[in-house]
Amino acid sequence: MNTPLPQFNIKPKSWFFLFLLIPIEHSLFAQNNRKDLILKSSLYDLSYIDFNIDVYQFDAEQYLVSQTGNALLQLNQSSFLNLEYNISNAWDHGISTTTVGDFSVSYSKNHYSKNYQKVGFQGVATSVKMILPTGNLKYLSGFDNWIIEPSVYFGWKFKNKKNYFASKIRTNIPFAPLPEAPLSFSYGRYEAIIGYENYHFWLATTLDNRITFDHHHYTLLCKLELGIKLDTTNGLFASTTNRLIGKFYYQNYFNFGYYKCL
Repeated sequence: MNTPLPQFNIKPKSWFFLFLLIPIEHSLFAQNNRKDLILKSSLYDLSYIDFNIDVYQFDAEQYLVSQTGNALLQLNQSSFLNLEYNISNAWDHGISTTTVGDFSVSYSKNHYSKNYQKVGFQGVATSVKMILPTGNLKYLSGFDNWIIEPSVYFGWKFKNKKNYFASKIRTNIPFAPLPEAPLSFSYGRYEAIIGYENYHFWLATTLDNRITFDHHHYTLLCKLELGIKLDTTNGLFASTTNRLIGKFYYQNYFNFGYYKCL
């Protein structure tokens, strides 16, 4: 239902660890009408909370485990405020550190199409996220930069209403580093999602394309996601992501958690 990290082998004056603060992918497509329990294949129109654990592997000696809390608050029929915070545990060549992560706040607005919840184009969701540097880059828990991230999301339902396709386009723009911290790099991101959803579960795969704007480094990540609907308001989810092309961000990523619709 609506947050990136390069590897450690990059040059410190050119690249910096970008921690991926993407909450559960419920942020893009989630809708719960208490009857059909549509969570992923259409634009959301509800409030929810979730808790998830993210595990990042950079190489054999460097890991990050992040415990993230997320709340989506419905302001009106089509506008939403999303709040996200986390606590991170990093392991770097045998040294363990626990710190708080960056705090992010997002405002989004849905533009529903006339075919909303029917076959065809579902609509567009526009969003802007602000990431506040409350974490620490040294311990992998933050960016050490103030960052703004505008984005646009859109999707379609296929003939049987259970298969869907979605796209996400976003730009991550650091604009103000903390004192003595360098300005991080900007990058663009395009995600193509193909999924299936019924009343009991959803299954989706995502191709995550990222390119930096200064050196034009390209990275391709592939994500597989499974969600289980326990009832009309509660569920569990898990995903795994692997880097297919490129040498930045993480090598592998695993996520699991719990959500509750309000």
